[in-house]
Amino acid sequence: MDRLLLALLFCLLGSVANAELIVEKNIAETVYIIDAVAQNDVEFRVFVGNPASGQPNVHMFEQFFDASDVGSTYVFDSGNDFTEAVALLTNGVDDFVTVFVDSIYQVVQESVFFSTAPDFSGRQITSIEATIDALDFNVVGSFLGNVITQIDFSGDLSVYAAVPEPSGFLLALCGLLAAASCHRAGRSAGRS
Repeated sequence: MDRLLLALLFCLLGSVANAELIVEKNIAETVYIIDAVAQNDVEFRVFVGNPASGQPNVHMFEQFFDASDVGSTYVFDSGNDFTEAVALLTNGVDDFVTVFVDSIYQVVQESVFFSTAPDFSGRQITSIEATIDALDFNVVGSFLGNVITQIDFSGDLSVYAAVPEPSGFLLALCGLLAAASCHRAGRSAGRS
């Protein structure tokens, strides 16, 4: 009986109700492109990796966006790349995050990029989302017959993690109290 209650307790402690936002990082860049024609899209890439490990970087997002994408959210929550990215983001090592907005990029450690120490170790990441907040394309001049396009990009990278279900903890606690009470009552009855 006690083993059954303990098994029930472990099952309930592992129950998950939903996901919560654990960090949101704003990415804002201004890029100037010199090309034969005015630009109307921008490449956005985010990947995680650790050059010291010798393993290739894992891409989380790699897509071209245009003005019609403003207000859109793109979800990264499945597949081999997601599994590998989550493993890197939760391995307890301060890996590197690289963000490209066309030709401008930044490479920073996870702890700096996400304000974590050193990463999301111990968390169960359920999804990573990219939301495009603003994307403007403006021709600002010319150079040697080419057009200079200013691209203003703003977006958010959000990380969500599983949250244990509170009612599962409450039920488990009640089960433990009941088991302790039954055990104590059984010991008392055995002494009489």
